[in-house]
Amino acid sequence: MNNNYPSLSSRLVRLTAELEALDNDLRTARNPDPHLLQDFRRAVDEVRNTAWTVGELMNARASKKNPEVVLSFLAAERMRRFNQMVLNLADDMDDPTVTWQTTGVQKVSKSLDSLRSRLQLMLRKHVSSVRPAGEKAYK
Repeated sequence: MNNNYPSLSSRLVRLTAELEALDNDLRTARNPDPHLLQDFRRAVDEVRNTAWTVGELMNARASKKNPEVVLSFLAAERMRRFNQMVLNLADDMDDPTVTWQTTGVQKVSKSLDSLRSRLQLMLRKHVSSVRPAGEKAYK
């Protein structure tokens, strides 16, 4: 058994209670600091995703499933969520108040450039692995 398990379990119990109390406080708060709230939301989302991944991998181990299948499923689920977010962001871009200076827009642009490069590399590998002999490679 993992030596951190009892400590982690007690932290999970304590943090769950704290989050439930915080949920009540947030519902009645008048003006929470927007930057602190954004940082909190990011942290909670990361923890939620990590907890979900760990839970799915634990379920896979318990049911003797191949963890690679679970990881592939998790990647597919992240892509599904990302696709929905991209569609929502595209709609947001129609709002005239969203400009190049809007917080996060430039980071999103850089992230999408990185993703686009990786997708193009993946596509090239895929096309070269499935194209008939003598056919030109994708450029």
